[in-house]
Amino acid sequence: MKRIMYWSLVLGWVVVALLFRADASPASSAGELLGGAPAAGSVSVTLADDDKVVALDVGAGLRLALVEGYDWTAAAADPAVLSRQVGVLAAAGAQPLFEAHRAGRTTLIAVGDPICRKGPSPCGEPSREFRINVVVE
Repeated sequence: MKRIMYWSLVLGWVVVALLFRADASPASSAGELLGGAPAAGSVSVTLADDDKVVALDVGAGLRLALVEGYDWTAAAADPAVLSRQVGVLAAAGAQPLFEAHRAGRTTLIAVGDPICRKGPSPCGEPSREFRINVVVE
């Protein structure tokens, strides 16, 4: 009985480790496919995913998890394929959530303006641009 409990515990930890490992590793080269088949879930992308390809299922969500300290504005080139979700409240500092509507390809571009530009003595930091190619299947 102890042997069965031991192996059950070991197997459980292996499964948990594999799940975290699969979610934590961003794509490593330009054009590498991210997301796989999210099954109507949500895929998060970071600055490390700039210029990559993200695959989504119809109905899946795409969350931008870009760096803080910037005021991000994002839009998809083809809103019939991917558009920002309306009426979704995000936490302070969070970027928007997009939804895949139909099969197709589009580019999502986000531009981040430094928040320090809006202060009483604006800084001279440049804006940042982020771009991903989205394939909805």
